[in-house]
Amino acid sequence: VVALVNCVLADSCGGARAKATSAEFNVIGNEVTMTADGVVGGIQMTLSHGSDFALKLTDGGQFSNYLTEGNTTTLIIVNPASDNLFTTSGDFTIESVIVSDFTGENSLSASVNMPSDFSISAAYPNPFNPTTQMTLALHTQADVSVKVFNMAGQLVDVIAEGQMDRGSYSLTWDGTNASSGVYFVKTEVGSVVQNQKIMFIK
Repeated sequence: VVALVNCVLADSCGGARAKATSAEFNVIGNEVTMTADGVVGGIQMTLSHGSDFALKLTDGGQFSNYLTEGNTTTLIIVNPASDNLFTTSGDFTIESVIVSDFTGENSLSASVNMPSDFSISAAYPNPFNPTTQMTLALHTQADVSVKVFNMAGQLVDVIAEGQMDRGSYSLTWDGTNASSGVYFVKTEVGSVVQNQKIMFIK
């Protein structure tokens, strides 16, 4: 019996999985998952978030719990039984992660992959006449500005401006009143700026 227990809890039998040396945490939509190269013994994670944040731990593992104080949540998972760790509602940021192997003695290398604050698709069609469309995906609430400029740097039109909630938005620019030529769409989300070139042909 002792030998069997040691075999299960440690790596003293031939079929046991190896101790993990690294773990990667991925934020995919409202779910946080883990990918590791072996057995993970414990996870401690600290999140920052707004007041509308909620968290649900995935069932499984030897022990799992979390504590929220103000806009900070700390969670602990011991011997996670699944790579799917928890789901959330509301925006959040993973501030820190501590991961150990099943001996509890070794701190593992950990990395976090979170989506960027936004993405905007290439305008389509391009060249266009008279309208072109883009899809703006916001991963968090943000101040947004989407404007069209001509080659001289002069403002031609404002497609969107103001605070926008997390989500996907279809943006259209109608160039009916503009001259044929090359224009630039400047997208600002917070302090991040992205430009793309479009061509209007009448």
